[in-house]
Amino acid sequence: MDGQQFDQFTKQMVVRSTRRRAIAALAGGGLGAALGLAGRDVAARRCKKRLKPCTRGTQCCGKKVRCATSHGAGDDTCCGAKGARCTSDLTCCIPLLCNANNKCAER
Repeated sequence: MDGQQFDQFTKQMVVRSTRRRAIAALAGGGLGAALGLAGRDVAARRCKKRLKPCTRGTQCCGKKVRCATSHGAGDDTCCGAKGARCTSDLTCCIPLLCNANNKCAER
């Protein structure tokens, strides 16, 4: 293959794109990213923080947080399960208490 044939071959391999297509691709990618972030924010707002009323565990924010009776309320609330970080006994589910390591634990 001589130099002229190589140049023709490489020109055929390169896909030329118009500015309009490039801008549309960038805009589409940006829109997709924005929608993905918006969906994640909506899901984060749906979960309930500790001591908020709940009806099931999946409503509560956090891995070690569940829907149960806590020391802070008579009804079911989002509270710390065993090993969850805590600031006081009120944030732990009954019968757990907040220990010296700031973890919900049995005493």
